[in-house]
Amino acid sequence: MKESGYDIVGGVWEAIFAPANLPPEIVAKINSAIDSFVRKPETKQLLGDFGFQVNGGPPSRLVDQIMQDRAKWAKIIADGNIKAEL
Repeated sequence: MKESGYDIVGGVWEAIFAPANLPPEIVAKINSAIDSFVRKPETKQLLGDFGFQVNGGPPSRLVDQIMQDRAKWAKIIADGNIKAEL
């Protein structure tokens, strides 16, 4: 990317998504269980051994990440006049 004039860093992340309109109490229960699991030292160690950085956190953190990535990549796509070939 740098050779093409873009000084950017890209990466990947993974998340668990649920259907829209899932009741907030269900979202909270699922998030709490997953967050408890990923915050365990043994989970962090195991995933860290594979090069993963474990974050966890509230659903709003994921929403923020998606919005930041969307803004970042939308600008790069627009500036580079990148089009999908179907």
